[in-house]
Amino acid sequence: MEIYNEYKVSAKSKRFINLIWTFEKRSDDDSVQDRLILPNGCFNIAILIGNGGVARTKNAYYDCQPGVFLTSQMTEVSTVRLKPGAKLVFIQMTAWTLSLFPQVNFKDFIDEVKEVDLADLPFKRTLKPNDFDDSRFVVHLVNRFFSRLNDLHPEKGPIEQLCQQLIEQHSEGVKQAELARQMQLSPRMLQLKFKEATGITLKGYLKVIRFRRTLKEILENKEARITESTHKKGYFDQSHLNKTFKAIAKTSPRKLDTQQFVLPEMN
Repeated sequence: MEIYNEYKVSAKSKRFINLIWTFEKRSDDDSVQDRLILPNGCFNIAILIGNGGVARTKNAYYDCQPGVFLTSQMTEVSTVRLKPGAKLVFIQMTAWTLSLFPQVNFKDFIDEVKEVDLADLPFKRTLKPNDFDDSRFVVHLVNRFFSRLNDLHPEKGPIEQLCQQLIEQHSEGVKQAELARQMQLSPRMLQLKFKEATGITLKGYLKVIRFRRTLKEILENKEARITESTHKKGYFDQSHLNKTFKAIAKTSPRKLDTQQFVLPEMN
């Protein structure tokens, strides 16, 4: 049996954490199936508990033992296969969260999974992998740290402001030259700073935002599947929508089989 759960965070933490979700394969289930995870514009802390699993991204294949991993921004669908008895905990950090730690440069970290030590996590306490098996504890831990982070940085930084502007403007007709002017940067410097902080280019981030918005509308309008307003969300026409969708999800909107995917709530 496969079990999927989602957990919301506090209002303060919501600024930095999109969602916490868990995916578990019970040990009494001998079948091993691939599950697909779509790009979400987030970095993720992923904790693998109990048993191992494998993951495949655009760039590499990973045979993972229980541990803690940092996943980069993804530009295409990735694959996860949990062995029976394994549980995966995902803490989705917004694209701008790690921009608060400017000493870290993510410009070469994309479509990748990197194993990290528990001691490297920012929660400032001694942790054991099994601590993350208690979902209530995970939510408490995340809320405590990110609420403090919110209090320490009450003003939004430039990357956060930019990302939120792109989301709120629905990414249609966004001109990078205008964004650079607003931030008093050259277009080249804007691109550099954005990629260092988020691991993805501005163009790539806009593509993911547009894709997730379109996917949400498709899932919420299952009868119509694709509405007229859907393929006007930054797509030239139906052909452009289909081409972009296949590039990211490896299937067309009409052939999307939700049973194959892990689909966390899209906010």
